[in-house]
Amino acid sequence: MLEHHTDAKRINEIVNHPSILPWVKGNNTTLDLTALAQNPRHVCLVGEHGCVIFVKHQPGVFEYHTSVLPEGRGAWMLAGAKYAFRWMFTHSDAFELMTMCPDGNIAAKAGARAVGCSQVFRTRPIWPADKGLVPVDVWSIILQNWIKQTPELAETGKLFHDKLQQKYTALGKTDPIHEEDAVHNQYAGCAYEMMQHGQINKAICTYNRFAALAGYKLISAAWEPVIDIFEAKLRIKGDDFEVIS
Repeated sequence: MLEHHTDAKRINEIVNHPSILPWVKGNNTTLDLTALAQNPRHVCLVGEHGCVIFVKHQPGVFEYHTSVLPEGRGAWMLAGAKYAFRWMFTHSDAFELMTMCPDGNIAAKAGARAVGCSQVFRTRPIWPADKGLVPVDVWSIILQNWIKQTPELAETGKLFHDKLQQKYTALGKTDPIHEEDAVHNQYAGCAYEMMQHGQINKAICTYNRFAALAGYKLISAAWEPVIDIFEAKLRIKGDDFEVIS
């Protein structure tokens, strides 16, 4: 429902809308986010009724800003935010997504809470408002907490295991991989989505953090994009994979 844009035309239309601009303009009268959208460090995800902008501050840490037109507020906004988080955690190196909620912007705090963020600290008055500078509550979600609150990842994990079993069977290996485990499916699904989008090392670290304490064998990179899952080596090929040994 959201697309990665590097052209700021639609983004500028959204953030300069009269219902949005007063909350995001700072000391500006209008905003032009062309340079930000074109910068490969940052990510702009755009949909029919709004956009989510992720500004990269350091490896793995992004500040995000959500701008949604009145007709998209509610169910569309919540679904869009969840989609944006999933995109960032599986397509990029993001380990933490942070957002600024200035005093007076009740909707920003409610939105951050609704998508699973928690408050991490409060600043001194730094945000330009109509009556001067106001403090900001900074909210955040880290990768591990996002996985925990995204059970949909288990569907990807089950598809991965079903596909793996089919490929094993075709090669003459018919014994089951392991017993059904919804939590394992959730972490395996997350790792597989990361691998599909080129985040190989991140996928390995994320999965092994779980596996080391959950009684599963650790995985490793044999050579990119080949993953060693202990009992086999898999070559990742976009949204598919090949069992090579």
